Parts: sequence; structure tokens; C-alpha cells
Amino acid sequence: MLIAHLDGGDVVATQAICPHQRIEPAEGELDKAILTCKAHLWRFDLTSREGINPGHARPARYPVKVGGDEVYIDPDGDIPKIAHSGKGGIGLILGSGAGGGTSAAQTA
Repeated sequence: MLIAHLDGGDVVATQAICPHQRIEPAEGELDKAILTCKAHLWRFDLTSREGINPGHARPARYPVKVGGDEVYIDPDGDIPKIAHSGKGGIGLILGSGAGGGTSAAQTA
């Protein structure tokens, strides 16, 4: 599961594998709410969980609830959309900041 803290404070959760291939989106780039996969430059709007390029690619959306310093995610809230199976794990992206694009980091 990939968890992102977006500009403006929103916290979103999506699948940890690009729907295209076995690439972990956390290895890509986050620019505001747009996540770009490093392999083939597929792009996703993490606010809406809609595909930008290509438009039909929609990663899973998991319900998130933030309470104080705690973040709760319902892992049963959606089914991952994947073309090939890949390894799981949890990815964490800490917002893009004032400078724009940020490399994402993967945690185990």
C-alpha cells in the first residue's frame, strides 16, 4: 500500500504497484498530487485516483481516516488493479513541498 501526504494536508492511500507492470509507484515522482511511475511515465492523480496517462488506468483507492497523529487505512476498501503480480509492502510519500517535484521513498 502506498500512503501519500499531499500538499494541502490530504492523506491518500493507493496500491503499491503500478497497474501497468511490477514497478513500485513510490520509486516514481510526486508533483503536487500527480504521481508518475518511473518505468513508462504512467501518471495518476492521487486526489481523484484517476489515470492521466493513460486515462483508463485507475489505481486502487483505500479509505483513509486521520485522527490526531494516527492514520487509519481500510485495506479492504478496494481491490488492487494490476496487470502483473508484484511484491507488496507499504510506500510512504511525504508531500512535494514548495519546490515542486519530489522523489518518493519506499518502506518495507
